[in-house]
Amino acid sequence: MKKAVKYILGTMMIASGSLLLYCSLVWFNTSNRIDKAERDMHLLQTTTYEKTIDSLKCELSFLQNEYNNMWEENQIFGSMLGEIESEPGGSEILYKLYNKHK
Repeated sequence: MKKAVKYILGTMMIASGSLLLYCSLVWFNTSNRIDKAERDMHLLQTTTYEKTIDSLKCELSFLQNEYNNMWEENQIFGSMLGEIESEPGGSEILYKLYNKHK
């Protein structure tokens, strides 16, 4: 009887030890997969942010060029209007056109 009890206790200890080892391995594997998933998600977010930043930089560059072009055109038209205004009757013509298209 004593041998049977020792055998059963020994078997139970081995089984519980094996179960503990198995649970530890499962936890470790799950933990590693979660860490990898978090790293992958962070990398994806970083890549998305970088693409968004690059896109916004391109758009900003385009808008800066458009602004510079419009500013230069505004300077040219301002000079042209100044010359027209200094001609005889130029002020009246500009006033009339301005009110017409207002």
